[in-house]
Amino acid sequence: MHRPSVQKCLILAGDAGIGKTIATILGHCRWQTKVVNSALQAYDCINNGCYDTVIADIDSSGIGGHAVLAFCYHRFPKIATYAIARPEDEDGKAKARETGGCLGYYHLYDKGSPD
Repeated sequence: MHRPSVQKCLILAGDAGIGKTIATILGHCRWQTKVVNSALQAYDCINNGCYDTVIADIDSSGIGGHAVLAFCYHRFPKIATYAIARPEDEDGKAKARETGGCLGYYHLYDKGSPD
């Protein structure tokens, strides 16, 4: 019986909890994941690994999520790219689509204040 190849995903997240949550969800679907918290770590992993998908945080400032998406899109076009974004960030999502070939989004929601 032939088993399908395992999907490998790199997650660039500014918040470790968000990265771990996405990795856990994908792990339940038998994906292999790696979570990093800087663009430099992401570039190193992409250049030295074989990833099918990259998910990059475009909401956290200073981690370079947009640049990582664009890097994948232009240098490794077979890698599917997705972004972690706020639902209301239409400009950021448009930029991710245009410059990074972003196929979809993991939306961040505020938990709101406790009652």
